[in-house]
Amino acid sequence: MPDRMASESASRAQRVRQLVRLQPGRPALMLGVRTALATVVPLLAARWIGPVAAVWASTGGFTVALADKGGAYRLRARTMGGVTLASAAAVVAAGLAAPHAWASAPLMLVVAGLCGFAGVLGPAAAGGAVTVAVLIAVLLAAAPAAVAAALERGLALLGAGAWAMARALLFWPVRVYKPARYAVARIYRALGGHARAMSRLTPEVGGEAWSAEVTRDHGPLREAIERAREVLAATRRGRPGESGRGARLLVCLQLADQLFGALAALEEVLDASPARAAAARALDGLGAALDTTADRLEAEGRLPP
Repeated sequence: MPDRMASESASRAQRVRQLVRLQPGRPALMLGVRTALATVVPLLAARWIGPVAAVWASTGGFTVALADKGGAYRLRARTMGGVTLASAAAVVAAGLAAPHAWASAPLMLVVAGLCGFAGVLGPAAAGGAVTVAVLIAVLLAAAPAAVAAALERGLALLGAGAWAMARALLFWPVRVYKPARYAVARIYRALGGHARAMSRLTPEVGGEAWSAEVTRDHGPLREAIERAREVLAATRRGRPGESGRGARLLVCLQLADQLFGALAALEEVLDASPARAAAARALDGLGAALDTTADRLEAEGRLPP
């Protein structure tokens, strides 16, 4: 009985440690600085564009910057542009409908319904839709504004969205998945080096010397796989849904893990195989293919055919 109670206590303590422990990964400092610039620069321009426009431009810059979840440039531009246009249309429509109760309630109903269904388009669309719904609710509850003021808010949001998109896509692109891409590429490059080492040793070494030489890289390879798994998990953590790039990197990581197991099994087969010379040529080709895979994993732009 005391042993059972001690075991249950240790299990509870382990669950508590898992809940409160800090996860691996560094904070995205540059991403935070970029979002801060999108928010602060419109406020600094308040002297020229007016205080009302500056406030709404700052809100729009912050909203559009948060909608950028990384990935392909076309997808990012489509997402940020959609959030910009939807936010501008929302504040104009809310400003015009706010004085009329008969228009405010149906508008909120329609917008909230559409924003709720936006999640089927992906996590980025879901986050932007929530922002649009919140903007509508805030403006409908605020004091009624003139038509000119509603249009001013919309133009301020359009300008802030264009500023945030230009900064994110042209001047300062933050590549969220870059650490994960390089971590997975390091695994493939290390596997390629291990395959070439097996090719070099196959015609010369056998028996216990063969096992001692080819298993020397097993520890570093396993550490590289686990390190890449931690980096990829930290990169994807906190996102409201799956992204195509994160899913593809996860598949590449799982394939590298399986390939490591296949190479380890091949080491045992080659120890007593009569076809070691032919295997050496195949391992050289495998090493070159893995190096090419690593190069393509590191590339950010469009890959050649």
